[in-house]
Amino acid sequence: MKVLLVRPDLVGTKYSLQRIGLKHQPLGLLYLAASLLEDGHEVIIADELIGDLATDFIIKHKPDYVGVTSATPLIERAGTILKFAKKQGCVTMVGGPHCTSLPIHAMEVTGADICAMGEAEFTIKEIVAGKPFKDIKGIMYRDENGLLKVTESRPRLESLDLFPHPARRLLDINRYLNDFELGFHFEKDQICGRIYTSRGCKYQCSFCARHVTFGRSIRLRSVESMMDEIIDIQRLWGTRYICFMDDTFTYDEQRVVDLCKLMIKNKLHIRWSCFARVGLEESTLRIMYQSGCHLIGYGVESGSQKILDFLKKEITLDEIYNTFELTKQIGIRTKAYFMIGLPGEGDEEYEESVHFIQKLTPDFIVLSIFIPLPGSDLYWNLTDEDMEKYNKHAFFHADNPRQQRLQIEFFLRTHLRPAFFKTFFTKYTRFEVEEAFRHLLTLG
Repeated sequence: MKVLLVRPDLVGTKYSLQRIGLKHQPLGLLYLAASLLEDGHEVIIADELIGDLATDFIIKHKPDYVGVTSATPLIERAGTILKFAKKQGCVTMVGGPHCTSLPIHAMEVTGADICAMGEAEFTIKEIVAGKPFKDIKGIMYRDENGLLKVTESRPRLESLDLFPHPARRLLDINRYLNDFELGFHFEKDQICGRIYTSRGCKYQCSFCARHVTFGRSIRLRSVESMMDEIIDIQRLWGTRYICFMDDTFTYDEQRVVDLCKLMIKNKLHIRWSCFARVGLEESTLRIMYQSGCHLIGYGVESGSQKILDFLKKEITLDEIYNTFELTKQIGIRTKAYFMIGLPGEGDEEYEESVHFIQKLTPDFIVLSIFIPLPGSDLYWNLTDEDMEKYNKHAFFHADNPRQQRLQIEFFLRTHLRPAFFKTFFTKYTRFEVEEAFRHLLTLG
């Protein structure tokens, strides 16, 4: 079978992720592609994040199946693509986090034949193999009368080492140059190899919905499996840059230490970055640095302890500050992720965030707009009136004039000051400085 897999974007709007320069590789689709390639199917990727237009791909390639992955802000665009595909005679599939949390809504908005819920590597194999929908675990589908039916949940695969590596050979990597590294650009024209090493999260952050797809237990890949994938990427692309994309990459610090020791022993000489939760041991950070770690992105979210407690982050401002100071002291660059527009965030809490980040002085700041993600605790606790307030937000843009003003003000107050200019001239490359200001111009 010929299968077209699509990552949508809000094409031609100010909310487009392509517009602000995001070019991260579609690893989720590449995992699905790898599963299909094992069965001998032909797979094509249409990535609107880098300028593809899914409808053009449908006309050109005439696929038998079209599958679109969708987060909440992109579900209507997914619907536009799938309705077009259906008119061309394709079997249509929708998946991704929105579909797992709100499958009925996803089916209604997109008109898809099938909604794949949860991890779909084995689900999509059975769909494309032609197995009767009623016998496929983990889907919602339309029966012969157009009624929605849901099947038994699909158990999650416990050993992540059993998944094939993402089908990176399907990508033209030259189209992904100047990728964002955890929200910021690499050096100009560098190739980044992105890797997931875990699934699931045991933490209870009330704004997060990742557990809906991957569960509350953490499944970790082995050090040997991670090393194999790093070496595969180096052979394929010749890159010395690796990004570990997991929220829980450092959950098991001994695993991280073991990986770092193996990198050093094998003389990989790579530069790498990751996400981490604050509170890492100094010895862990030191061997991370020795093995090539040059940047860590920490989820801070707010500089108000009241808001952090409300979000169930289970961290304190002192823990955040001490971790940033230790990381910088060791020589690893720091990135702080913040949100504005959180429930309960008034002027006082907003000012606390601005003042805290000025004290924190991270090397990079990523500021996003709060969106109540389906499946998160905050989503289920919002009223219809609350939802109306958020329904036009995107991850980096808000329609609310006050939110727009606060977003730009936050950027200016945290970047345009002497302490941050010192960072510009001592830690940023010229390319990074140019991109920081280009990003500011996209916020309007």
